[in-house]
This record gives sequence, structure tokens and C-alpha cells, in this order.
Amino acid sequence: MKNKKIIITLFSLIFITFISCEKNNIELDHAMTTTPTTKPLKAPVVGKEVVKANDFLNSTGICAHWYANFTNADHINMVKYLGIRNVRGGWSTVNEMIQLRQQAGVRGIVQTWNDLPFEQIITRTIATSKQLVASDALLAIEGMNEPCNWPVTYEGVTSSPTNSVPIAHSQRDLYTQVKADWQLANYPVFHSSLGAASQAQNLGMQFLQIPAGAGTIMAAGTKFADYANLHPYFWNQPLIDNAVWRLMTLGSDNINDAMYSEHCHTWNGFNGYTLAQLPTIPRVITESGFTTVAESGFPMVSEDYQGKAVLNTFLDAYKQGFSYTFWYQLKEDELHHGLYRPDNSPKLGATYLHNMTTILADNSSNFTPGSVNYTVQHNSGLNKPETVHDMLLQKSNSTYELVIWSELLSGINDISIDLGANYSSVTVYDPTVGTWPVRTEQTNVRWVELHTMSDHPMIIEIKGGIVSSLPDIIVTSLSYNAATGIFSSILKNQGNVATPAGGWIGVQYKVDGNYATWGGITGSLAAGATVTIGSDGGAYNIPAGTHTISVLADDNAVITETNENNNTLTQPIVVSSLPDVIVTTLSYNTSTGIFTCVVKNQSTSPTPAGVVIGVAYSVDGVNRTWGSVAGPLAAGASVTIGSDGGAYNIPSGTHTIMAYVDDVNRFTEANENNNSFSTSITR
Repeated sequence: MKNKKIIITLFSLIFITFISCEKNNIELDHAMTTTPTTKPLKAPVVGKEVVKANDFLNSTGICAHWYANFTNADHINMVKYLGIRNVRGGWSTVNEMIQLRQQAGVRGIVQTWNDLPFEQIITRTIATSKQLVASDALLAIEGMNEPCNWPVTYEGVTSSPTNSVPIAHSQRDLYTQVKADWQLANYPVFHSSLGAASQAQNLGMQFLQIPAGAGTIMAAGTKFADYANLHPYFWNQPLIDNAVWRLMTLGSDNINDAMYSEHCHTWNGFNGYTLAQLPTIPRVITESGFTTVAESGFPMVSEDYQGKAVLNTFLDAYKQGFSYTFWYQLKEDELHHGLYRPDNSPKLGATYLHNMTTILADNSSNFTPGSVNYTVQHNSGLNKPETVHDMLLQKSNSTYELVIWSELLSGINDISIDLGANYSSVTVYDPTVGTWPVRTEQTNVRWVELHTMSDHPMIIEIKGGIVSSLPDIIVTSLSYNAATGIFSSILKNQGNVATPAGGWIGVQYKVDGNYATWGGITGSLAAGATVTIGSDGGAYNIPAGTHTISVLADDNAVITETNENNNTLTQPIVVSSLPDVIVTTLSYNTSTGIFTCVVKNQSTSPTPAGVVIGVAYSVDGVNRTWGSVAGPLAAGASVTIGSDGGAYNIPSGTHTIMAYVDDVNRFTEANENNNSFSTSITR
């Protein structure tokens, strides 16, 4: 195994010798890393279909380095804590990988490394792979790691920035010899990483198997790999919303054009698969990550951001069709992408990942998944924001785990999830908080509100079956206008079916437990819909003082509901015996210099008889004129007041004008702090 010093020297040599690798696309190699996958490889289920939780967990992997100061016992404990299923290693770590399989349950990739003539590397790789097969520890065999960064010698020729023939021929022959071996033939071969994108000639490495008519130098039918192999990193650019998601996309809008430049249109302009074909290409990610120290073009992120990016990386990659994903790396060494520090202490990324895999833990895919007819939307009623993603998992015990994650760099998304039916138990988890629920909502739950979705996943656990196919009416808000005596309430049907067509949806309003008035509508209320109901039975005057108001929905019990005991909403109210005047509008006539405002008494009591209602008009905080009317002003009434103190000419420019009612405090009000109204004006 190379030591760290030799690797850093190689890095320096590469940047000098192979500087022709595309500037903005070159990705630093992480020599001797270890990232895994699981046998047999399966294409992930994407869209709104149910993903088996065990299958998703089987897609997770980590790159691990075995240096002199990193013991295998450390690796075993770390991998078990993280809950990941795969590790990426090489020929020199075969014994360690077997121990990891035996003690941590993970399988490994045998990664080829171009430190010898490649004829010898192929022989060594096949022998190592057979050792892992004997211990049921092999997941896959991986081609060369970023050969545009490292010289490859094969058939007596060494690759260079102008000659990729040794890379293409050795990858072809690695694939051929693996498939010719009866012990290895059923194991997948991953393509070399960056080899296709950086090939100097149109050798055909942009394909897994060169199709007829491709016009490549190597012959049609040549096979290189079973899976495309990508290294999507953030490189030489600032972070943005949806940063991780856009690393995984397949088109040219990808942040570092990974799948596009590897297999659709390479750095040197060679065409491969069409954009329409890319989603059908089996693919894996054997390196991706973020560093907590600024280095080598990688943007520095906080431990918290890195930790959330770990979760988003695994979720984004699986959602976008990658069968396996490996985070770079397990423990910090020459770079700081690791989830553990050199002293073996976990960073936040290790803790967050442990929490997520613990919440989702399952060990069987031997079941037929069900479904949840859920929808995700913004609470304003708009469609789901593009920074919010979702994936429905199911465990072998029938529990659903609906993962909702957001990728905002700053700010929040206010999200509402309609589960499509009422479920008997719904629990919400936040992997950045712990493995315990942050919210438990049991009995007849259909709607889940996530008001502060920001930059990481939330997990909604759904247990039990659908409660029933009935409507369920609840009251979500209740108000009373003291000036008009009118009640108003908002009803919501949180059931999974509409109320009966043409039926009556009525409410009864009470004050201090006594009937006050009623309201209602005729018609059907759809599942998930809301409706506002007023006081069709007329106004009701609540006397001054503190009272309790309540509303009962479906007051005559004409609707059969899932839950007949959640139809009431009760709240306290204070009704004042004092007037309360406010300014509702303010205007200024630039031609006449006259101010005009409308004053309203929003209380249930009139202003005092014979007492003037005055208004002071100010410009930029200085009183300039006034207006008034004689009192009283009835409860709920409005009056227009002009400029009895004369006109005032506001000079050119932008100014703030304000009207202040009851300007000299002629009478006592219920609220003395709501008398002003201001606006901006430009002349």
C-alpha cells in the first residue's frame, strides 16, 4: 500500500504532467480509497413507486484508506456505527475487507490501481476478487481510478494526454478476463472513472459496449463495463440551492457534467449515448463528497453542511437512478472529506448518517411492497418547490418511511404532505436531531405539515393501515367581529373522501356554552378541501368582558365521519366596552394640497357623544395640518375626514405622510396604539 507521502507526490506529478485534463472538469484522485456496493446490483426504483428500505440501504457505501495508523478494528467500528452496507478497497486490503464482511456485514469493490504494468494488475485483481468471493465479500470489480490523472502502462505503451489507447485496451481486457472466469463472471465490472470523459482519441470508452455505427476507433461490440462509474464533486464554484441534486442530474445542466461528459458528449467532443438514452444506462458513483477544510479547488463547508450533504447525496443519487453510491471518505487523511477525524472521533456527518440508517434500518427485501397515495406541495397551495425531493420507502414489517428532503442554501420551505388517506399512526423524525421522534401524530392522520424544511431530510414514518374511507370534518379557525356581531369559521375535510354531494355542512356558534347563532353551506366538501362559513343565523352581540366562544361543525350529525369527536374548536375572547378608532385609508391630492383619510370605529361601542374625532396629518414626522368631525362614531361605522386646518404643499421628492386619529387623546379607547396610518408619496 502506498503511504501518504508517495500519494501526495503523485498528486504533484499529475498536475504537472497531465495538465491537459480539462481544467474545470479534472477531479483529484483519492488513491487507495475504498467504496462498496451490494450483490447482486439492482437498478433503483425511482419516481413515486415504493422503494424497499433494505434496497436503499444496500446502495450506500464508503471509501476507506488503510494507512499504518488506521487499524482495521477502527474501520469495523466506524462502518458498523454508520450503518452503510459497502466499502471500496483494493488488492492490498483483501484480508481487511474479508474481516469487514465477517464483522460489519459489508461487501467490497476491488479497485484496480495503475502502479504496475496493467497485465500484472489484471492478474492481481482477479486473484484478489476470487479471495473475496470465497468469503462472500465481493460486490464488484472496478476499473482504473481517474486514469487521466495517472499514467497507465499496458502492452508496452504508457498513456499520455494525447494517447489513451493503454487505458481503453486495459479496461477492455479487464472486462473480458473477468467475464471469462467462471467464479467471477456473474459479478459486475464498473467502468474506469473519468476515463471516458478524458479519452484523447475517440476510442469508444463513452459506451459500456460500443454499438454498431458509432464511428469509434475500437470495434463495434467491444465491451468495457457493466456500469458507468462517476465521481461527482463540487469543483471551483460557489455553493448553490440544490447543490447535491444537481451533481447527480444526467444532462448538460449537471454542475460538473458527470454523466453527460462521460457518456453523452465527452470533454474532447466525442459523442456517445443520446440524452434520452442516459437514464437507461446502469450507473454507480464510487466517489463524491464535501470537505470541511478549503483545499485543491474543493469549497470548504461547515461540519453541519457536510453532514447534511452526506444524507442528501445518498438520497439524491438513488432517486436519480444510481444503483450504488460511495461517500469519499471514511476517515480524514490527505484530504478532509472524511466523516471521522484522524483521532477517530466522529464528525457531524457520521452522527447524521448513523441516525438516518438507524431510523430506516431493515434487513430484508423479501416482500411485495404496498403503496401510499401521497402528494407533496407548498403550504401556499403551489406545487412542490424544485428544492424539495421525496422518496417513499417500505420496511419488511410493512412500515412506510416517507423521506422528504430540502436543499436550500438558506431560507425555508413550508411543506404540506397529503397522505391520501387517514393512517392510524404517523411519526416524524429528523436525522440531524437524533433517532427519536420529533413529533408523533396518532389516530386518523392524513395531513402532515413541515413548516421549516431547509437543507436536510425529514422522515415521516407511517404505521398501520388506512383507518376508513370516510370524510372527517374539523374546524381549523374561529373568529368574531365585535363591531358586526358576526362569527366566522374555517372547516377542513381531512378525511380521504368527500362529504356527500348536495348535503348540508352546518355549524353552531356558542358563547359561554350558550347557543348564539348558526351558519352553513349546501354541497360537497372534497377530501383535503376547506370552506369558510359565516353567521347565516344573524349577528350576535357579545357584551363587554371576557368570554369563551366555540363552534361545532356538523352540528346536526348528518355526515358520517371517521372521527365524530374532533368537530369542535373553542377559544377565549375579550370584548371591550370602549371605542377603538383606526385609520383605514390615507390620500393626498397634489393639486389641492388636501389630505383625506377614512376613520373606522372597529369596536362594539360608539365614541362619546359630543366629542370631536380629530386627525393630525404629518409629513416626514412633522405635523402640517389637521381635520375633524363631530362625534359620536357608531360601532363598526366609518367616516371620511379632510384637511380642516388648510392645505399643505408637499415639496418635490419622496416623503412619508401619516394620519393620526384621536390626535390629542380626547377619549379613552380599547387600544391606544393603533391610531396611526402612514404611506409613501413621490412628487
